[in-house]
Amino acid sequence: MDSLFANVAVPYTTAARENLGRLKNLYAYGLSAADSLDRREQALLHTLSGAGREPFASWQDDDEAFLYCCAVLLESMRTANSAHSNVKLADSIHKLFDSLREVPTEIAIGGLRALLWCGEAAIHKIDPDTSLPAFWQSYSDSGVALRLSQINQALAEPCSELRASVYDYASRNRLAIRTSKPDQEDTRLRLAVLRQQWIAGTLSSRQLLKFLRDDQSYSTLAMRAALGDESLPNLLAYRIEHDAARILPLAALTGSRAGAELLLEALANPRFSRFAESGWQLVSGRRLVLQPQMRLAGSGRRPDKPAQVGYIADFQQAKRWWREYSCLFDEHPTGVLLGEPLNDRTMLRTLFGYGGWLINHLLEVALLRLGWKTAGLSAEQPCYRRRAKLREMSATCLN
Repeated sequence: MDSLFANVAVPYTTAARENLGRLKNLYAYGLSAADSLDRREQALLHTLSGAGREPFASWQDDDEAFLYCCAVLLESMRTANSAHSNVKLADSIHKLFDSLREVPTEIAIGGLRALLWCGEAAIHKIDPDTSLPAFWQSYSDSGVALRLSQINQALAEPCSELRASVYDYASRNRLAIRTSKPDQEDTRLRLAVLRQQWIAGTLSSRQLLKFLRDDQSYSTLAMRAALGDESLPNLLAYRIEHDAARILPLAALTGSRAGAELLLEALANPRFSRFAESGWQLVSGRRLVLQPQMRLAGSGRRPDKPAQVGYIADFQQAKRWWREYSCLFDEHPTGVLLGEPLNDRTMLRTLFGYGGWLINHLLEVALLRLGWKTAGLSAEQPCYRRRAKLREMSATCLN
């Protein structure tokens, strides 16, 4: 009889993997409508509930770890009675933590991402493991409150990646802790120390930017963008050829006239237009219409191999917006976001209305330029959880 039901979960398993693939595509765009992401996220959770844990028990990568851990947590919540649901969930998280300690970090991060989705409430109630960098990232994303003694103990460890993660945690919680001298050989640790020193008030914005201009790594450029460095777009213009997809959105994050002008130039160039779309959306708050563009299928085109139809953002639409609203950058020198002054209200609207990998960059802007505590917010968490946190922050005036 069991064999009659053995394949019932197969369609759910296939659908779960397909939903995750579609969700990752939306996430990779950089800036996708939160409503669209939320629908896909809910579809994924539904299919995982039907698939169960068994199809994902062999972890080959972080996606498989994510699917398995989500399935385990969903099962725990479903089978536990209401009086003991948190106990059941906490027990499952303990067991998952034990498993995640034993696998490579690149796989473990998938399981930790699952906790943001399904176990965020219970993760606050278990004894934290402060020995692994990836766990500190999870505590930051979940908003877990750790003791100062735990922070200092982790900072005493020799692992530079662990110490960088601890400083990141302290920064996102806006904790004023003592720092060591920046490590010039380790970019991530150096940036984490500098950010923490700036937040603690021992480093001025001018001093911070001076330190950052010595390094042209992507992570350093991203921090300069979050700080609103108006000189950054001139440098980014020389980097587009190498990494347009990641470089161009940084121009938008500066909130500056120079950043918007660089994006406008990129939109006019068919080679870079598609990479500038999400950046322009951040600047203007408008999603550009895509227009068809004919292109050859390849060199040596045969008559029986027709030209392909591609799509390119409507540059004229962007130009019309620029003619009407470019004055915003003169009226609001602190920055422009979604066609409005960069302030708490505009940032709340952006983080509430969108999802994708650019959310983490926007959270860095909120941390460094608006003075937010960004612990408990992450691009990795599902939209409904991020929106709930944002409502809570809004109600307390972001204090």
